[in-house]
Amino acid sequence: KESPSLLLIHRKFDEDPICRMSSFGFLAYIHMPHEIPGNWHKSFLVKKETSLVINMEARSVGIDSDLLKYGIEQRKCIRSEENHLKFFKSYTQSNCELECWTNFTLKTCGCVSFFMPRDKFTAVCNITRLKCVHDAEDVWSKFDKGMVDGNCTGRCYKACNYIEYDQLIPTEDDFDANRTLDAFNILEGFYMKYPG
Repeated sequence: KESPSLLLIHRKFDEDPICRMSSFGFLAYIHMPHEIPGNWHKSFLVKKETSLVINMEARSVGIDSDLLKYGIEQRKCIRSEENHLKFFKSYTQSNCELECWTNFTLKTCGCVSFFMPRDKFTAVCNITRLKCVHDAEDVWSKFDKGMVDGNCTGRCYKACNYIEYDQLIPTEDDFDANRTLDAFNILEGFYMKYPG
């Protein structure tokens, strides 16, 4: 079975000098498709002009059906039909914690960070509210995730069925730009389309 391949391309003039990551390459997050990626997920750096091979294993985790008769507090997991989240159709522990963190930030600062889920009536914090957002994050990180001043309906337990990613083992390989572009069948005209 052939492993999937991904070619990451960026142009020099797209680099933002303020973003320190842009000079190193790409930061890739491993997450479920129905989760917002962020630094709370496993990640790895793909350096510029390198070929990287990632070995990882996805494993489906679930609980025995006999345990589903118990309540959430006893079994310590949430079934998909018990989802109580406002912004996510699919329940995951990560989605729950992000929604609770969002609620806490909104209550504390009157706005939310740009990456947080929100409705059309919720303001995105601008630079003048940045200190409040950082302070709220510091306070939030000290709480038992899930219940902060009544902002969430309960603890953010794991989902009863989820996919878990085993340890990532990235290994760098020899990189030849022309050979790589040729392997993806995009060498012809590539440097005209992406100068620099």
